[in-house]
Amino acid sequence: MSSINTSIRAFLLCAPTVETESDIRPNAPHRVGAPGRSAGGVPELQSLSELRGRLGCVRGGPADTAALRNVRVVLDRSPAQVVEYTPHNDLCSGPKIGTIANPENSIKNLDALEVHQLALTLGKATPHDCLHAGETEREVVRKTLASFATDLGSDLAFYDNTFLDRLGPIGPLLATEVDELKALVEKTHMNIACETIVSDTGSRSLHLRVYFNGTKNMRDAGQDMKSGLGLTGSIDQASKRIGELFAKLLAPPQCVHLDLVSGLSMGGGSAQVFMAAIESRVALPKQPVMILLDPVLLNNRQAQFAKKDGDLVVDYAKPHGIAVTLDYAKQPHRGLMTKMKTFGGYKYPGLVQLKLGLDDNDGNSGRPPKSFPRGLGYHSQLHFYAYALQRFSAPG
Repeated sequence: MSSINTSIRAFLLCAPTVETESDIRPNAPHRVGAPGRSAGGVPELQSLSELRGRLGCVRGGPADTAALRNVRVVLDRSPAQVVEYTPHNDLCSGPKIGTIANPENSIKNLDALEVHQLALTLGKATPHDCLHAGETEREVVRKTLASFATDLGSDLAFYDNTFLDRLGPIGPLLATEVDELKALVEKTHMNIACETIVSDTGSRSLHLRVYFNGTKNMRDAGQDMKSGLGLTGSIDQASKRIGELFAKLLAPPQCVHLDLVSGLSMGGGSAQVFMAAIESRVALPKQPVMILLDPVLLNNRQAQFAKKDGDLVVDYAKPHGIAVTLDYAKQPHRGLMTKMKTFGGYKYPGLVQLKLGLDDNDGNSGRPPKSFPRGLGYHSQLHFYAYALQRFSAPG
């Protein structure tokens, strides 16, 4: 017994704080300490590697190991620095706003709270903004959605990736990183539009809008399968790496700004991974608009992987985008997002689901729309989203 007590005393001198399992609250946040010593004179550690080194001072036989088995190490820091991890799909989904029954309804038919929810998730308002400013918010949201509808209506004609050819003289990326980015852009079916804006003072800045397309080949099908199985895939890895490279481009004092992030289906998942990778590495001065089209919803591993190795906290529950889904009231079908939510238990924290209706003339040659691909509703036709968003964002 004295040998056990000696080992425990040695452990207490080597470790910052110890608690037995009975003293620890279930689901308590993990705490990591700052260097130095606590008020009680117990050393505090800066890293787990240092902890492992200090644990080497404990020596003894099986009895010592058994005595220490129920001891848990907690590294101290101030409560303000404690971040409790909640799995992505344990968070609550965002609100729903729908016009499926009345496809001709537009943003003017929404109430002030619904408009505020859209403005907040698009980065056009703050939680503290007064709802009495609803008409101003309504017009800002309308113009934002109308601009994206115009992009879709043009079949993304300006998303031509010419920006990639301008990276050499303007950016902080190495030549090898530029080549890597070009390959990853192709792999993820990413399209980039670039606009040069000249300020009143004559300074120039580049403003980017990006779009990730959906499944096109067998590699993409493998990514879809892994998403459904709760795993990460090669497209996730590529999207995250693009986000890491973009973080370098967007970090001050660069003159590159990200205005819009969008994606369809698998590309909607890529857009979320891309954006989380950026936000975990650089604090953007302005939240980019995110508009996803019937997106893949992230599983827990994808959500964690996207922000891995980043220095900044990514709060998925914070309002950060719109997920547009479509349906046709006369022949309704569930889309991808709805099926993932209903049958897979996936959530969409921080996103507002905007459920828009198709009308009798949205199909080819003014005919009723047809669902495609089979089993996913009105999922993959870009012009369907363009028509629905144009109606929803119509002026007047």
